[in-house]
Amino acid sequence: MKTTHIKLGLLGCGKMGTALVKGISSVHNKDIEYYYFDVIETSMNAMAELLSDCVAKAVDSAELLWQFCDIIILAVKPKDITSVLISTSHLPQKPLLISLIVGLSHDKLTRLSNNTRCVCVMPNTPALVGEGVFAIEDKRSTSAESKLDYEAAEKLLNTCGRCYYLETQEQMNAAVALSGSSPAFFAVIVEALVDAGVAEGLPRDLALALARDTMRGTAKLLQINSPMKIKADVMSPAGTTAAGIIALERAGLVKAVLEYTLAVTEKSRSIF
Repeated sequence: MKTTHIKLGLLGCGKMGTALVKGISSVHNKDIEYYYFDVIETSMNAMAELLSDCVAKAVDSAELLWQFCDIIILAVKPKDITSVLISTSHLPQKPLLISLIVGLSHDKLTRLSNNTRCVCVMPNTPALVGEGVFAIEDKRSTSAESKLDYEAAEKLLNTCGRCYYLETQEQMNAAVALSGSSPAFFAVIVEALVDAGVAEGLPRDLALALARDTMRGTAKLLQINSPMKIKADVMSPAGTTAAGIIALERAGLVKAVLEYTLAVTEKSRSIF
């Protein structure tokens, strides 16, 4: 599918849908036609402003997205998707659906949408700055149409991040913890470091800069080194880092991370 022929729809103009469209439109602001719908007027207004330099149009219903678009990004809340798909399943148009809805498997989405072609994705908010991580449930078949669908989805997603294929819905549920929800987890870690730094006498702005930029640098190191090596390189015998790591272990950090991962995965598993 050539980019110049895409009419791209967005159903749901919340944070995640906005993050993805912002990333895509920063690359494709002239060669894609955008259509969008949300029941919340302020969200529609914000999307209109975001797409002000693009060929874009607000529509009045989900059904119109199905009629106008080649590809539709599903970014509504999980509680709303069933009614939307029921209301559109009878339509003769069958656009490619790219689902960003947590916990919704490819098989269930296919059933609810009356066998509409679909790609299920677990995104995250760093897409706003071109660093998104997209876990894709791998349901590629040997058909030419299926391959083209996944290529079209991946081409859009790669404009604002990286794609990773996962084999099962259970793996997708785990990916919610590791990539979908983890920006909030990492933000909690940085916030705690900043508060502790302030308690030890650092100005808040400086404490934030130290923690934030160190996290960014460590992320780059993780591209070339294992977590174990990075820890070993920093942790000298009987040094300050060793004392801090022991304190974290005594406080139960590893158990807390495990509990976080299990809780997020179980919540994702229970939504549908």
